[in-house]
Amino acid sequence: MRWIFEGYLMSGYNGHNHGTTYECVDKNPQYISGHSANTNGALFYFVVPDCDSTGTIGHCPPYASNKQLTCVVCSK
Repeated sequence: MRWIFEGYLMSGYNGHNHGTTYECVDKNPQYISGHSANTNGALFYFVVPDCDSTGTIGHCPPYASNKQLTCVVCSK
């Protein structure tokens, strides 16, 4: 059996008080119904390469500046 997970590379906001690492978040995320209140817990943001400044995330090229990075996890 082969399992493929596709999504977006995401991380927490740099100035937010919640520690985080890079995470591969499903391209079709689900939520828990009944929990619609905004408590600003762990906030996830898309990781995008910044090829136009001194600090880059990723390597440009092959990544395009300011485009959301995707991720894939494959398993057998």
